[in-house]
Amino acid sequence: MLTGTPVASTGIAITNSTPVASSVSFTGIAKINQLQTGTYTYSDADGDLTGTPTYRWLRNGSPIGSATSSTYTTVLADVGHTLSFEVTPVALTGTTPELQ
Repeated sequence: MLTGTPVASTGIAITNSTPVASSVSFTGIAKINQLQTGTYTYSDADGDLTGTPTYRWLRNGSPIGSATSSTYTTVLADVGHTLSFEVTPVALTGTTPELQ
């Protein structure tokens, strides 16, 4: 019996897209002791469900201590500064993160 030479197909790389957070914003009244609520839209090209994202509130671009939930209550130290909300999306499976 004669055996031929093995021939392999072209290879492909198996990838998984990172999740994306878009339309990141927050709502609330710009006064002391007011609740601010961050929101965003989660998407994942592979259809991976959302996992547990991480959140940060920023004052003039710098993280505010333990302000790491989707809500934040303003304090006296916020007066005269700019607040912003940051989210890092996390997928239950696959890779993370990508911000837009």
